[in-house]
Amino acid sequence: MLRIERSGASWIGPKSHPAGTPPVDPLEALDWAHEARRFATAVEGCPAAGGWIAVLSYELGELLDTAVVDGPPPSDDRNAPLADLLWCPDPIVCLTQDEAQQDDTDLHREAVISEPPPEDHVEAVRRTVELIRAGDIFQANIARRLTMCVEGDPMAWSRRAIQEACAPFGAMIRLPHRDGDRVITSMSPELFVHVSESGVITSRPIKGTAGASTATDALAQSEKDQAELHMIVDLVRNDLGRICAMGSVDVIKARSLETHSTVHHGVAEVRGQLKDGVGLVELLRATFPPGSVTGAPKIRAMQIIRQLETRPRGAYCGAIGLLGPRQATMLSVGIRTATLHGRLDGHMFSGTLDYGTGGGITAQSDPDLELAETCIKAEALERSFRRSDADLRPADHAAHEVAAVKPYAGAADSR
Repeated sequence: MLRIERSGASWIGPKSHPAGTPPVDPLEALDWAHEARRFATAVEGCPAAGGWIAVLSYELGELLDTAVVDGPPPSDDRNAPLADLLWCPDPIVCLTQDEAQQDDTDLHREAVISEPPPEDHVEAVRRTVELIRAGDIFQANIARRLTMCVEGDPMAWSRRAIQEACAPFGAMIRLPHRDGDRVITSMSPELFVHVSESGVITSRPIKGTAGASTATDALAQSEKDQAELHMIVDLVRNDLGRICAMGSVDVIKARSLETHSTVHHGVAEVRGQLKDGVGLVELLRATFPPGSVTGAPKIRAMQIIRQLETRPRGAYCGAIGLLGPRQATMLSVGIRTATLHGRLDGHMFSGTLDYGTGGGITAQSDPDLELAETCIKAEALERSFRRSDADLRPADHAAHEVAAVKPYAGAADSR
């Protein structure tokens, strides 16, 4: 495993990589990881492939563009690395649905603590609206962290949570940590970037949210939510334009509504053709962190996030996915994502669970409604702790299951 930290990069594990030892410099190590993809295995006709399983923390963006750093960072109580890349040279085989359902062990939790407290999050949103109306920024994504003590089997809980959320980019990754173990469980519905082997790059930013129990009409007609997405589409176009061939960036879909297990979302799709020779660092420097979880302009939004949020985001709002042979890439946006920190003894875990939840703030944002939206987005976590089969009805997810296929299939077919 390649671990990237601010102090440098290191290789962790008993076996060396066939490409040799990575450089200590963090950015050089990412370039090394990109070149090392040539040792991965691709199998024709197999949707999976070998390569790197990647967990990129949101704070990696500060390494890629130091202009973000204009003051002290939020207090860090987790000491998470900037990135972990696990080497898996052969195609990845997933559990079938029937196998995943065999283990039904619970993960038990205690009371939830919000950092910052709800009233402070409302104040942070109010302050962001003031900055927007003063002309300092157009939009910023402001989040809070929900933390709880948990005990039980995180692997079984993760499989159930991903299945019940019908997450198109679900992921469960166990990582060693200097203070114990770290388990990343993502129920993400959002595609950050997909790059085909021929260099077609696709991004599907999400902006605008309503509870799935409500009709879609209000979200469809909301000028605030439309503007929220359109600003980010423009940002994504600009990001992709930095690394794509002139004139190749196109908005395939300006806005459509998708229904997921607990929410409705506004979704767009932007596509381009990468220039020849674009490496991993160049790609990430142009696009990371995802625009939907930063704001516009991106650098100023990230500076404001640093000032107003009380904790680092880590894997939440970062990216999770696969770096396959050659330039094939599939990374999701790390939303609806939990990080467990603690001790794993066999299948049993004891420690804490962090879950970030936030939203895009515009000039029209109501701070109290923005707080309510963070609660709606936390419903995916709440549902994962419920044991009643009545909470999971196949009919609830039929439309979402169809939509979930589109990000990968649509991007892969556009060559």
